[in-house]
Amino acid sequence: MGALVLLAAVVTGVMAADTVPTIPPSTADTAVLPALAAPFLTVNRCEEAPLNRLHVLDPSKIPPDCRCPPGFLSLRADPHSTRALCVGVIAPRPWQDGCVSSGTGSDYYDLDAIEQAEVRQLLVRMNLTECWISARRLLRYGGLVRRLPGTQWNAPLELPSGLAVSSYTAADPDCATVRLTERRTALLAYRNCSTVLPRLCLYREATMLRLHCGTQEYTTRYASHQRYCFNIRRSGSRPPGPSESFTIDSNRKRQLLFELLYASRECNNSANVIYADQRPGTTHHAHKRDGGAALVPIVSAEPSGLECASHQRLQIDRDSLVPAAAGAAPGMYLYFDRAHHKLLLTVYGDRWYWREDPAASGFVCFANANDEQLVRPRVKKLRWRGQTPSDDHANRTMYEVKLTGDDGPPRPYWCEAHLVPNFALLKTDTVLARRKASCRHYFAATVELLLERSGSRVVAEPPDAWRLKDYGGLVEDYLKERRKRLPETKHAFAAIKAMHVKRLEDFWISANSDWYTVRLLVHIATKCARKWDKADKLPEPERNEIGKTVFLFVFSL
Repeated sequence: MGALVLLAAVVTGVMAADTVPTIPPSTADTAVLPALAAPFLTVNRCEEAPLNRLHVLDPSKIPPDCRCPPGFLSLRADPHSTRALCVGVIAPRPWQDGCVSSGTGSDYYDLDAIEQAEVRQLLVRMNLTECWISARRLLRYGGLVRRLPGTQWNAPLELPSGLAVSSYTAADPDCATVRLTERRTALLAYRNCSTVLPRLCLYREATMLRLHCGTQEYTTRYASHQRYCFNIRRSGSRPPGPSESFTIDSNRKRQLLFELLYASRECNNSANVIYADQRPGTTHHAHKRDGGAALVPIVSAEPSGLECASHQRLQIDRDSLVPAAAGAAPGMYLYFDRAHHKLLLTVYGDRWYWREDPAASGFVCFANANDEQLVRPRVKKLRWRGQTPSDDHANRTMYEVKLTGDDGPPRPYWCEAHLVPNFALLKTDTVLARRKASCRHYFAATVELLLERSGSRVVAEPPDAWRLKDYGGLVEDYLKERRKRLPETKHAFAAIKAMHVKRLEDFWISANSDWYTVRLLVHIATKCARKWDKADKLPEPERNEIGKTVFLFVFSL
């Protein structure tokens, strides 16, 4: 095993009772771009088939691509539901969150083996060998996270065991692809995010969600029809108004009618179901056929006697809710109450937040502990002071974001959400916060390591491929060894409570090419002994190792 020489020079040391940590560039500089419109290489043929008015209410006559978002094609329709396995391939471009506008929660590695094989066969027919997927690395040393909307936004991507991974071939390989081999199997590959590649999007979800609509109303999971709310409800005595009739003017609206029927609690089992305008001056009543899925149409001008009626209404009259006049748009504001050490989130207009589960908050919060892991802190809904159950605070909600970790230096926190009707990303400012601290002093230091290039680990991996905890382990081992060898400095080393390597700042090769010099940013937390604040009571060892600027130690790896 090669030898590793540790040369640590504390270049900068600043002590402060409330030191603000440096936010790693891999997080602070990450810009979340909106999903810009891009042409699809796949073709959705939902509207290519003529609108067959004779079979308008027979689901078997509706093109299967109507089960998919615009731009996606259906690989396989589920005969027992309204779902289908849909694939959308976007034209080549640098990595972006291109699948978000479909509202999908599925990516390539969520599919079973049969579904993956069907997707690979489609890519082969399209002469595609590599595509972006909805996963990327946000932190320099972190794993892949999911980039699909909902509660799993930025959640760690769980990859199957034994997955074949292509080796890194470029600088900053932070974005993920699926790459086909000559044997038509798939590899997970990492690429620089600026590489131009097509994007693979998948969809196998139910179309109807509650979102911003009222009770027993639904809109589409994907963006194209989210400005509207649809429902099928008991007819009662009031027929739909002129602007509320569910107009069947396209094949997709035919499909949405059956999606509504599947989603409806009141009318799913009704024998006398639909009242909908099909064309000007003509109204279709439809009876549910016994033992079949089709609805038998009856042309009439009067809907009296029907159990259930279908409706639609325009809920959002603009293409986007952002930007809007002050106080009118959805918003999130994060604030750290230093007096009580509480992190508070104020949410406005959460009705317009995209969410799959109506009971979900519609946003996700994050904390950056280091360059390896995003933490998702718990969030607790708060009641306004003096609030009674009858008070109306529908447009404003308060939450407490629970602080994570120990009582160390402040961490950056922020929250993100997607909005209807176009999945615009709403993101708070980043706020530094920490738990109420016991007495601590914090130091920021620059440390340099000297790594022998002949060492087996260094030959196999350059310094920027090492994980921060690997460097942290070397520095901690060094401190332990120094404490053993220099008992007179035991009190000084004992004052160190924690030490974290926060970032690899730079590295370079020596003139003779035998060594790497690696510069690290390190945070050190020490005990806050009051007697240390008085210089005359601080015991001074004969050899002040802490005050030295150069430490030399040899490890065997």
